[in-house]
Amino acid sequence: MFCLENNHIYIRTPQWGKNLVRGLSCTFNPAAVTETVERRKLKLIIRAHQMIPDGFKFAANKQHLTIFSAPRYMNETDNRGAIVRIQANGDFGIIVMKNTKGEGGKYPLNDELTRADDLPNESAKKKSDSAVNAMKLSSSKTKNSPK
Repeated sequence: MFCLENNHIYIRTPQWGKNLVRGLSCTFNPAAVTETVERRKLKLIIRAHQMIPDGFKFAANKQHLTIFSAPRYMNETDNRGAIVRIQANGDFGIIVMKNTKGEGGKYPLNDELTRADDLPNESAKKKSDSAVNAMKLSSSKTKNSPK
């Protein structure tokens, strides 16, 4: 998972860093998004796994989309959920779900859920370091290659 961090928003050169909070991902700035989109010839980078109050959020000049599909996440927040529908031609639409209160499923959860990726460990830290280094290497090769 990758995370766009606002603390790098005004830096115009691609910046990559280790996510010290989660340990399994890296942080990057809008310039890194633009550089990756251009280099990979993408229209958009879509990521998930972060609660967004409106269900979705664009960043980096609308080249980066965070989507969260669980309305009323764990019945603790009033967030909306959203999904992206992508057509064969690349056009897409965002469907937003209401955050209506309901009775829940047949077996309601009473315990707090902890996802494995929320628990930093040595193996995860090594994977995160490798991912960040690969991104930096890939980015520097692109900058130094003849056009």
